[in-house]
Amino acid sequence: MATQSVGAGKGFAWVLDTLGLIRRHPAQMLGGAGWVLGVTLAVMVAFLVLNVGAMWLAAESPVVSSLIGLLLSLPLMYMFVGLFIGYLRMVHKLDAGEPASATEIFEGMRDVGTNMRAFGVYMLLLVATYLLAGMLVAVLAPDVGRWYLDAMMSSPLEQPAPPPPGFTSGFFKVFPILLALCLFTYAVQGIGVAQVALRDRGVIAAIGDGFMGVVRNLIPLLMFLVAAVILWVVIALGFGIFLALIMALVHFTTQWLLVLAVPLYLLLCGLAIAISYGMGYHLWRDICGGAPAPEVAA
Repeated sequence: MATQSVGAGKGFAWVLDTLGLIRRHPAQMLGGAGWVLGVTLAVMVAFLVLNVGAMWLAAESPVVSSLIGLLLSLPLMYMFVGLFIGYLRMVHKLDAGEPASATEIFEGMRDVGTNMRAFGVYMLLLVATYLLAGMLVAVLAPDVGRWYLDAMMSSPLEQPAPPPPGFTSGFFKVFPILLALCLFTYAVQGIGVAQVALRDRGVIAAIGDGFMGVVRNLIPLLMFLVAAVILWVVIALGFGIFLALIMALVHFTTQWLLVLAVPLYLLLCGLAIAISYGMGYHLWRDICGGAPAPEVAA
C-alpha cells in the first residue's frame, strides 16, 4: 500500500513533530536551511541579472523575452528540487535516529537520476496546474484571462493596460478556486517528490501516490493548513513584537533598525525553510507509512 489514511489530528501533529525535530537537532535543521537560503539568494541574484539582460536585449519581442526567462528558470528549479531532496534525506535520517550533517543537503544535487525524476514530477504537476488554471479562468473569468494574456504579451518596457471593468468581481470569483487548486497541487508535489527521494519511485507512480495520498487525507490536510497558518501568525507576531521592543528600549534610528531587521529577516526565512521542509517530510512519513533511511555511500 503506497498511501494510507490518517486521523484528522495528524494535521496538528505534523507541525508539532517538526518543531520537536528542530528543537532536538537545531544545528542540522537550521544549518541545512541556512545552506538552502544562501544558495538560493546567490543563484537568485545571478538569475535576476541574466533575466534583466534578456529583457533588455529582447525588449521589442515579449515572446522571446518570456521564453528566455523560462529557459533561465529551468536550471534554477532543478537546483531547488535537488536541495529539497537532500534536505528530505537529512531529515529522514535524523527522524530515524541516525547521524547527519547540514551539508548533506547537497547530496540530492549529486544524485542526478533521482533529481531528474523528482524534477519531472515537479514540471508535470506545474504544467498540469497551469493548464487547468487557464481553463478555469477562461470559463469563470474570461475578462481576467484576456487582460492577463495581453499584459504578458506586451513589452516589459511598456505600461500595462488598466484592468477591465469586471476585473474585481471576476478575480474574486476565480481566486478561491485557484488557491484550492494550488494547495492541492502543492500537497501532491510534496508527497510525490518525497516518494522519489525516499522510496525511489518513478515519475508517474510518485504523482499517483501523491494524488491518492491527498484525496484520502483531505480533512487532515485541512487541519494541517489551519495549524500552519496559526504557527506563521504566531511567528510573525513574535517577530514584530521583538522589533518593537528593540525600538522602544534602545531607541534605534530608522537606519539602525534596518541594519538589525535584515539579519532577523534572513533568520526568519531560514526558520521558514526548516519548518516548511520538515512539515513536508512528516506529512509524507505518516501518509506513506515511512521508509528506511537511505544508506550513505562509503
